[in-house]
Amino acid sequence: MVTDRIPDGVDNPAMADDTSGASCAVAAGVATCPAVEIPAGGTASWTLTGTLDPAATSTPVNTAVVTGGPDPATSTHTAVASPTGSPVQQARLTVSKVLLTSPVVAGGPISWRVSVTNDGPSRARNVVVTDRFPQQVDHPVLTADADGMPCPDSGGVATCPAIDLAVGATATYTLSGTLSPDATEVPVNSAVVTGGPDPAKPTHTAVATPTEPITVRHDLRLAKQVSPAKPDPGDKVTYTVTATNRASGTYHGAVVVDDFTGILDAAGYDGDAHATIGRISYSPPRLTWTLDLRPGATETLVYTFTVKSDAGGKRLDNRVVSLGDGSNCPASANRSLRSAREVPQPSATTGGPCATSIAVNPSQPSPSPTGGPLPPTGSDPMPLAGLAAFAMLAAGGLLLTLRRTRR
Repeated sequence: MVTDRIPDGVDNPAMADDTSGASCAVAAGVATCPAVEIPAGGTASWTLTGTLDPAATSTPVNTAVVTGGPDPATSTHTAVASPTGSPVQQARLTVSKVLLTSPVVAGGPISWRVSVTNDGPSRARNVVVTDRFPQQVDHPVLTADADGMPCPDSGGVATCPAIDLAVGATATYTLSGTLSPDATEVPVNSAVVTGGPDPAKPTHTAVATPTEPITVRHDLRLAKQVSPAKPDPGDKVTYTVTATNRASGTYHGAVVVDDFTGILDAAGYDGDAHATIGRISYSPPRLTWTLDLRPGATETLVYTFTVKSDAGGKRLDNRVVSLGDGSNCPASANRSLRSAREVPQPSATTGGPCATSIAVNPSQPSPSPTGGPLPPTGSDPMPLAGLAAFAMLAAGGLLLTLRRTRR
């Protein structure tokens, strides 16, 4: 009769007669095989099988006890199988990486997840995850999801502490950061995993390739001012346009159009437009300002007009628009603005931050020449009568004097 104590660390043990295939009963960690007879010179064999613990680091010792015969030398025989080496570790790993953020917006948060699964048969040891941060990601952090601890990084590469993975277990790590506001596409991110050891390959590389374009969200705020508000003929009028980017990403190629149609009848463009950044072009009657505007930035466009001498009482109406989306001063939805005649015409009643409308003061009449008071004219009878009476008195006095002289 053969009995065999199952070694610790052997799972699902089974023992059977190699000749008949008869199974040996296993109870309380001991396999007991049915008694057999062995002819002289014959041999009988039994095989013990099972699954070694995936975490085993040494090969177990196995001992079998045989009784019967009877053997005149000893009633009990003990056979020991002593290992000659340690078990070979083999852990096949499955590694994947996915982009978690959708949609991806320039200047907004972005994150990826890398997953490592141990498909066995051994416990995976010294599993190390490294991740090179994409250049367009600001303030990146790679974190082990199991404990929330950030992985140390150096030179733009994060290296997580080595871990062991049980068979069937999965470890995940999350890379998070802020996508650069200047980004124009979703970056590719790769993670490298070593350990196991994996008999198929010592190093696994997982790549998260974007499947959708970056989402562009614009929030452009335009404002227009004019000074003075009540010019006189011949005055210089200054227009100031400000553009502010309130979105999280850089507005690449913002186009601002300022139409002068409502001004040119009363004033002449001085050709002096200048801006803090960007390019300016003028094709009468439109001034076009093209610029790249970073998040939170405000840039300024300034130009002047000179009011014509005969423009008294006329109006200077003007409106600024953006040809892109996401602006408080949008162009007409059903017009392409590709030609000057398609530009929306402002009216004297337009207002708000996108438009200005002012009136030129009326021309003043020429003043009268300076001098003394003019002599009175007309036929007032009272002055004439006084003069006549005075003349008659003078004549009477003269006659009286002549008569006295003759006497």
